[in-house]
Amino acid sequence: MSDQRTFDRRAFGTLAGSLAGALAATAVAGPALAQTQGSGGAATGPSRATAAGGQPFADLIQDHRQISQMLQKMATLTDSQERQRDVKQLKTLLTAHAVAEENALYPALQTIADSEEEAQEAYEEHALMKVHLFEVEMAAMTGEDWEGKVKQLTRTITEHVEEEESEIFPRMQKQLEASQLQMIEQQVQMNKQMVG
Repeated sequence: MSDQRTFDRRAFGTLAGSLAGALAATAVAGPALAQTQGSGGAATGPSRATAAGGQPFADLIQDHRQISQMLQKMATLTDSQERQRDVKQLKTLLTAHAVAEENALYPALQTIADSEEEAQEAYEEHALMKVHLFEVEMAAMTGEDWEGKVKQLTRTITEHVEEEESEIFPRMQKQLEASQLQMIEQQVQMNKQMVG
């Protein structure tokens, strides 16, 4: 029983540390993000951004591909040390990516693109992913239901990514001015650097 309590305390400490780091990053980035949101209205006029340059989505999509590749590799791992190493790498990438989206992209989705409900749903999906990531992290240490936990995380992330890439990103690309997208891109990079 003592070993289980030690493990539970360690697991709780890991989760609490992750959440504290994300909250600290949010507190630091919040004021900077407010400057990017201008009047809060949807973009109108002729200078809409094009797919090339001045947009944050290419970098986020690249993260999506890297995360997918990492998850595919993790599903095949059998060695506990390799699992723990890869979970740590995935956690680092996912944390930087999530903080960037939560602090730069989703507030813009909510205020500039006027889609509060969709932004709230994206935040909730990130919270669910964090829970699943924690479960994968614990499974890497214990070996319990590794494959099932990795599949669950993969499914959650895949559904979230598909929604972002097929609905959210294209709509924001269409609705926002090039200058707004450029400011979001700068905020994405700043947030990723704070965490990474």
